[in-house]
Amino acid sequence: MKRTDLDRRKFLSALTLAGGASLLPSSLLLGQAGGARRIDVHQHFVSPSFHQFLTAKNTPATPIPGFNTWRDYSPAKAVAELDRVGIETAMVSITAPGVWFGDAMEARRLAREMNEFAAAKMVGDHKAGSACSPCSRCPMLTAA
Repeated sequence: MKRTDLDRRKFLSALTLAGGASLLPSSLLLGQAGGARRIDVHQHFVSPSFHQFLTAKNTPATPIPGFNTWRDYSPAKAVAELDRVGIETAMVSITAPGVWFGDAMEARRLAREMNEFAAAKMVGDHKAGSACSPCSRCPMLTAA
């Protein structure tokens, strides 16, 4: 058999398969059933105690950027908003300004509290809807 015969057969087989596939309903050609899934890869959260902490730090002399955004925040409201706009999964992380305010022990405490809140309330209560990026320690925060 010549090499061109083999190439011609492969080409004709592929063409036949493509032609046959064009006759199938488009719903059978999707890789996943149920249509497209939307994922929000930039979602932030605050815990009630972190919000209290930010409230104490938010002064006219040292304002916290975007502080008022978090006034009425709750995980349930965040999930309801994601549902409203058709987002199935959100990747969450702590909001700015983070946990570092110059005190290593305070930063450790805040990071732990935010991680535990995220695990329990963001991911734990809404298993199918959230993935959490934990608060990580800055190099200067490592404990002895």
